[in-house]
Amino acid sequence: MKCSTKWSGDLPYCINEATFPAWLVAQLLLVCAFLVSKRVVKRRAGKCDPNSDSESDGEKARKARSTTICKALSRKSFHVLGGTLIAGVYYYGLKYDLFDSAYLFSPIRSAGKASFVSVLGPLVVFTWLLDFSRQVIPALNRIFMSLAGPLVRERELAEATGMSFFLPGALCAAMAFPPEVAIISIVFLTVGDAAAGLGTAAGKVPLFGTKRKLEGTIGCFLVCALVGLIVITGLTIRQHVLLCLFAAAWFAWSELWAEVIRFDDNLFLPVVG
Repeated sequence: MKCSTKWSGDLPYCINEATFPAWLVAQLLLVCAFLVSKRVVKRRAGKCDPNSDSESDGEKARKARSTTICKALSRKSFHVLGGTLIAGVYYYGLKYDLFDSAYLFSPIRSAGKASFVSVLGPLVVFTWLLDFSRQVIPALNRIFMSLAGPLVRERELAEATGMSFFLPGALCAAMAFPPEVAIISIVFLTVGDAAAGLGTAAGKVPLFGTKRKLEGTIGCFLVCALVGLIVITGLTIRQHVLLCLFAAAWFAWSELWAEVIRFDDNLFLPVVG
């Protein structure tokens, strides 16, 4: 498939216009699968009473682990949905010439036409204002937690939420890289981070003394490699496979490294990964 010069410039590859829309639909179906899985896991686990003497330690551990998986499924459902919408809006906005790319060094600019920055920028400002406001207004924080409680980690009760880093990360990627690279990076973050989070919730082998598990890192690598093979085109088979394996390995390592240095991966990965 020949790459579009409007988007790609000198890039040797581009987004596959036949498979990328199908992948976006697959991500939306993945959100549905996450929500269904959460209900199944929650039903099987039941309620865990730490003070109950009728349950063995193994049973309590199993139920506690199921609770962790349920929370991860809730967060990752929202994470995948948000990433799918951002990647989809950027892709279709460029395809139908609704706005210019956010890439700062793009040689193609339309006079008087807004860029993708004008779409994502206000959302970045809104999320940061919301997070700042709820930290200084306890009543607002209580309302926020009543609505978004299952999606928030414990540490985010008194800190910015992941979305306040995810949106700036996506915006930075869109401004720093050509559209193909930025969109694929956002998709990698969307599904790769979800795979890493769920693999960590269900995994058992810790890495480098962090909460990240080996199962999560392997899942991140495999999912990102699959995404690359499906949505990238314009290369020979050998080049395609090598690019996808390298990109997936680098992204999985970056995701793990963000955990090691305790930097929010939602901001770190779209740019570094």
